[in-house]
Amino acid sequence: MSKDNVESACVSCSHSHLTTVSAILSEAARMAKTLPMDSPEIQKRIIAVEKELGVWERFDVSPEALSKVQNEKEKKILRNTLNRVRQEIRHQLEISKIRWGSGSVEDLENIASSASDIDEEFRREIAPFYLDRIEKHISTGQTSVSDNTWIWWIVGGALAGFMGWLMFKKKEEEVV
Repeated sequence: MSKDNVESACVSCSHSHLTTVSAILSEAARMAKTLPMDSPEIQKRIIAVEKELGVWERFDVSPEALSKVQNEKEKKILRNTLNRVRQEIRHQLEISKIRWGSGSVEDLENIASSASDIDEEFRREIAPFYLDRIEKHISTGQTSVSDNTWIWWIVGGALAGFMGWLMFKKKEEEVV
């Protein structure tokens, strides 16, 4: 695996995790309008968010993973995103008591909004690096899926969004 692939995996997986967290929190916030905060359905989603963030922090933005990122600008974006996630999602889930089945719908909506903002900002900041990689891969003739981690980044983001939409539709039908 080249250094470029290691960097790409760190960033592409980060994007997928952030998109998933955003989708799950949005769904939980929608459900909180009709269900109590301690309902198993909402708590199952909060636990899923905590697991998703745990995997992201321990593998994709761990000190070891970040040390392999050669591009200092990408590394800075990843570190800034990690700090924002810890402050605006993890910390807020704790202090609002949502992770313990308490808290308000407004608290959960604010956390979901923050997650969406973080995901969108990360995508916007990281896009120029991926556009450069895509151009480099095209210019060097690398066109197989195994050679182009960026394809998996796009597929992963689309799949995460689609799964979030499916979960939303399924729960919407159950609630109605």
